[in-house]
Amino acid sequence: MSIPERWKGCYHYERLVAAESFSDEEMDAMVADEMRSYRMHIDHKPGGADGKLDWETPDALFDWVERRFPIAFDLAADSMNAKVSDYFDAEDDALDSEWPRKMCWLNPPYGSSMLRWAQKAVAESSLGTSVVLLVPARVDTRWWHYLAPKCKEVILLKGRVRFRGASGPAPFPSAILYLTDGNGPPRLIHADPRAT
Repeated sequence: MSIPERWKGCYHYERLVAAESFSDEEMDAMVADEMRSYRMHIDHKPGGADGKLDWETPDALFDWVERRFPIAFDLAADSMNAKVSDYFDAEDDALDSEWPRKMCWLNPPYGSSMLRWAQKAVAESSLGTSVVLLVPARVDTRWWHYLAPKCKEVILLKGRVRFRGASGPAPFPSAILYLTDGNGPPRLIHADPRAT
């Protein structure tokens, strides 16, 4: 079986390359999973076919988050999708800037930079920044296992997020992670923001 080059970097790529160790059923499941992941990259993040990175958090979801956390700063935004008046845009480069010592919102680009965003969030939280993140609930990834155990709360969202401007709901589950100084182990919460 030839593995498409465009899948390089996808989370099952190495497993697919070592396919001789998997049954046909396992291979079918992994290929189907990769196709869903690939479609996510086209329709949602990161960038897709048109290079779009700025998928906006739905207002209803952000309103639900704001009722729980008093968000004062948006760490990855632009003038069209910022959730609060104070924000970093691409020119500010949040990964290389000091974050404000406030309650911050972060809906990062969902791609190969997720581990860098996780590391930056942990580092900044140890200095006094509180961070509330909207992330894919990818419990099989290195960045998830780096970040989630360090959080104060892991909120698993029921259903799928429909990002503003997307043609449909995301093809993956999502979570809200709350990171502040003195965390862990996290409190696990199940929530349905659509019901409130």
